[in-house]
Amino acid sequence: MRKKPRPYERKNKATVDLNGTLMSPLKFSRIMAFKDRLPELDDRLRLGAEDIGPRLGKSAGCIRDWCRILGHRLHNHNGRTVFRYDTSAWETIVLPVYRRTGSVRATAAACSQLKVSYCTINRWLINSGYRKTAWEKDAGSCRNNSTK
Repeated sequence: MRKKPRPYERKNKATVDLNGTLMSPLKFSRIMAFKDRLPELDDRLRLGAEDIGPRLGKSAGCIRDWCRILGHRLHNHNGRTVFRYDTSAWETIVLPVYRRTGSVRATAAACSQLKVSYCTINRWLINSGYRKTAWEKDAGSCRNNSTK
């Protein structure tokens, strides 16, 4: 069977750019409407993607994808209470040891002095910007190699 020639040229629907992601104007408007409701759903109600999806008539995967496009991380902790450490002394105790040795494992003595785990110190170093994760380092080297 022979295909009929199209009487028109099909245009690309992805005409709107949001944080480096091309999409149709319809999807863009839906994501912007979601962004307006995000403070209520995430900050106030602390809902996860599995709970937000049915409220908006979308799937959880769609909500996670929209959050990724917006560069937003949901604050849902699955009902757990998140303990906040007093990190004011950490810069004076942990940071000099980490800068001198370059190893998070070397901060074990500081961890025992502060009565926190190694994982908590490691997470604090990453979130504070003092340490990069392995995938961030690899991504930087891949970018540099691709420009050569």
